[in-house]
Amino acid sequence: MFHCSNIVEVCSPLSVGNGQLVTHGKNVFKPNEEVSVNCDNPYAPVYITTTCQTNRSWSPHPSCTEVTCTVPALSNGQYYLNGNEVAVGTLVGYPSTITPFCSIGFEPIPNTQRSCQMNGHWSGQQPTCTDINCDGLPLTFNNGRYDIGGNVAPFAFDQAITPVCNTRFYLDQGEERRCIALNYWSGDNPVCFSITCKPPSEFDYGAYNGSQENYPFGSVLTPTCDKGYNLTNGVHSRSCVGRDTWSVEDCPMCQLVQCPDPQPVVYGTILDNSQLYVYDVSFTLSCNKGYESKSGTTNSTCREDGTWSSVLLCVPVICNDSKGVEHEAIQSYPLLAFGEYLFVEYNSTFFILKNGSLQVNCTAGRRLAWIDKPYFGESFLTWLHK
Repeated sequence: MFHCSNIVEVCSPLSVGNGQLVTHGKNVFKPNEEVSVNCDNPYAPVYITTTCQTNRSWSPHPSCTEVTCTVPALSNGQYYLNGNEVAVGTLVGYPSTITPFCSIGFEPIPNTQRSCQMNGHWSGQQPTCTDINCDGLPLTFNNGRYDIGGNVAPFAFDQAITPVCNTRFYLDQGEERRCIALNYWSGDNPVCFSITCKPPSEFDYGAYNGSQENYPFGSVLTPTCDKGYNLTNGVHSRSCVGRDTWSVEDCPMCQLVQCPDPQPVVYGTILDNSQLYVYDVSFTLSCNKGYESKSGTTNSTCREDGTWSSVLLCVPVICNDSKGVEHEAIQSYPLLAFGEYLFVEYNSTFFILKNGSLQVNCTAGRRLAWIDKPYFGESFLTWLHK
């Protein structure tokens, strides 16, 4: 005899590795009753629900598996994980974060990190490694321009440009700039300042024709020597040609004016001629005995132009005093210069030369003098006329 049984087959909660069934406190589940599967991080259910079967088993069998994401490919680049390159296809666990890096000359767009999510997918948008270039130059700057070396926009990756200041300005800030990212140039915006020069060094015995704290570019200074000094090294001007830079490195040089040694005075003498003949030095000139000055003065001074103020010309004196040779026998007296001599004529009709000489010379005292004083006697005719 058979009896009907009212026992219903039921399922009991099942232990799930790295997770659990969501039972809400129930201990018994009827066939076809469904429950959720909950997993611990970083695990996820293979199936999010499981159903109680009539044979008291759960189907599909509840289980938790570690969440991973597959590293995607990145054309012209690669992903890095924890600072290290990670190969395409590598499985990395939740919640790992990968960073896109592009090859040189490329830039990731968008340039954002991606995280492995619980659904096994990566967060964010897959980046693209785009060619790096710069569509135009950086911002313009006052009093200067960029030297682009003949290139044109768009400028390729690592293309260099150089800031150049206009004439009269110098580069105070800025250096070569390169296109290092999409429309991004390295370095700072240049600054050009006006070129000025501080006063050049002073020099001895002279000064420049100006005195100010700073001179603008192109300023020209002219050196002038003190009175009695001359420029000797050819530095007649200096120009401001760069920042605190003057043309002609040498400073002007002023030296005391020097006159050449005086020429000997013909028939004369130079007194005090042992000293150095420089500006404003004087010496005395004199004519020798029997000579007198025809031109010039008896004092000569070294002038600013290096010449002497006077050159003495000495000429013999002329004898105009014949008292020392006067005699009634002499017919005429010659006009002689110092050092000259001459035989004078006498009246031989009435006088006879007894001894001495008829030769006279011109002395330094401007007097005519006998060289050998003559003595005369009266002739016969003189006696007859008496």
